[in-house]
Amino acid sequence: MSGMVNRSPSPRHYGKPGSTLRSAFSIQYSVFLVLMSIGTEGLAREWDPYRRQRIEMTKNALDFLVSAANPDGSFGSSRQRLQTGAAVLAFLAAGERPGAGARGDVIARACRWLLNSSGATGFVGDKESPTESHAIAALALCQLVGMGMSAEEDRKLYKASLDALEYTLRSQDKAYGGRYSGGWTPEPRSKVNDRKASGWQMAFIHAMQCAGTNIPKSAILRGSAFMMASFKRKDEQTSKYDIGGFSYDADGLPVVAISAAGFYCMEAFGEPATERQLASEWFTNNPPVWNGPHFYDAQFFAVRALKLHASSSGDEKARERFREYMREVTEVLRNQQRPDGSFDVPPGNAEYTKEMGATYATPMAVLVLNCDRNLLPMDTGPANGD
Repeated sequence: MSGMVNRSPSPRHYGKPGSTLRSAFSIQYSVFLVLMSIGTEGLAREWDPYRRQRIEMTKNALDFLVSAANPDGSFGSSRQRLQTGAAVLAFLAAGERPGAGARGDVIARACRWLLNSSGATGFVGDKESPTESHAIAALALCQLVGMGMSAEEDRKLYKASLDALEYTLRSQDKAYGGRYSGGWTPEPRSKVNDRKASGWQMAFIHAMQCAGTNIPKSAILRGSAFMMASFKRKDEQTSKYDIGGFSYDADGLPVVAISAAGFYCMEAFGEPATERQLASEWFTNNPPVWNGPHFYDAQFFAVRALKLHASSSGDEKARERFREYMREVTEVLRNQQRPDGSFDVPPGNAEYTKEMGATYATPMAVLVLNCDRNLLPMDTGPANGD
């Protein structure tokens, strides 16, 4: 497995030995500091009153998360790595950083808890929902690199991120075929690949790729083929209402969560522009609603896919579709935020998300509300894996 991820210096991606991820993220962190000081003012003018709404909603949500943190730095009482990873990502997406400001200590404790709970195999997830929780916790670890932690903690984050990537690549189905092969199972005992879990793993891979890490092309091709095998193209058998969506299985009707994850993968890894346009149009006809089994997964991927599409296509209609979708999802979430700043899971949501409750739903809501601010390094990375 050691040959799967390049850990030694190379002229393209490495500065000092062992500094790939740290150097890349230090640069990206500088970029989004500039966005914070300059770019967000333009966004605020463009998005009024929705940007002000989202900032206020985010502030209240983060205040709730600070109060909800466990003494050891973790979040929640079940699937703690998933919830802690989501919380860390939410703080970073809102412009917070470990060790800085009123919330900095909470983020730093959460970061150290994630580091200390990482295993020797590279697996950083929970016993429950292991594939999805691994990807989310790994996303948090790699987004923290270069964020102002100590040099020693940066080295640990760098190593944990690469170890987690090796686990992700090692656990991928190595068969080709797309319809059933090339993705990830939701947990090791399962023999059936799952497109939602695979979407999260592909998001982690894309984040590492944006940081300058060399990813084996075969892994991206297999994962992309698995996601694309359920894409609904234009043909005589496909209803016009289904074109551009994705289904759980290779055959079947489109569902929002998989359509969003599939669309994100299309944008991140450079599927043909004509097919990405079809996916964008599918979301024009399927606005966000407060319902469904995987509301927060769907909206996490949908807003990012639409944003990437607006950037990659250069089309004003795509930009307006992204703006409109952000307005719609803001309204949906605004109506569901509690007085204490937290969010609940909607009707029809998966049982395990109901079990996690507000300490899962609240950071996921923050990640949706702050997508347009480009404050996560993965959100400032290039589209289409370039």
